[in-house]
Amino acid sequence: MVLGAGFGGLELSTVVAQRCGTDVELTLVDQAEGFVFGFSKLDRAPDVVTASGLAVDGWIPVDPGTCETAFPGVYAVGDVTSIGTPKAGVFAEGQAAVVAERIVATVQGGTSAARYDGRGICYLEFGHDRVAKVDVTFRPGERPVGGLEGPSTALAADKSAFGTDRIRRWFGHEWVPAA
Repeated sequence: MVLGAGFGGLELSTVVAQRCGTDVELTLVDQAEGFVFGFSKLDRAPDVVTASGLAVDGWIPVDPGTCETAFPGVYAVGDVTSIGTPKAGVFAEGQAAVVAERIVATVQGGTSAARYDGRGICYLEFGHDRVAKVDVTFRPGERPVGGLEGPSTALAADKSAFGTDRIRRWFGHEWVPAA
């Protein structure tokens, strides 16, 4: 079961479903069950998570490299964790990719060395078709490290490709950004 349909839930569900096919049954719990799709941020874990015993002080503690909780084989990604990265979809997506690799390996009878590196990117609009990109890594106990690229028109195309790729992977259709 995957709770939440934000970037982390979508990435996790997509990768596991593509790699495992019918070997695994996925349920994506979303708005109909009290969760909100998309881009909302949490100020604490949802009540259902808190009631489950996973949360401590409003957040789910996880191993920062694997996103595994104190319960073996149970993972958490995104805003609900106390992992130490900003509450932004790009970080949840990176965490979900690692968790998906670990789940796929388990389902296929193996193990995975996949580890979350704390890296994320963010695009900044400057107008006139100029975009900059921030690439930053957050690791526990260390200062964030990153850089700024641009602004440039080439990065506007990069940003568009970033969004188009996710729409294609997660929803199975093409997206053409407005001109």
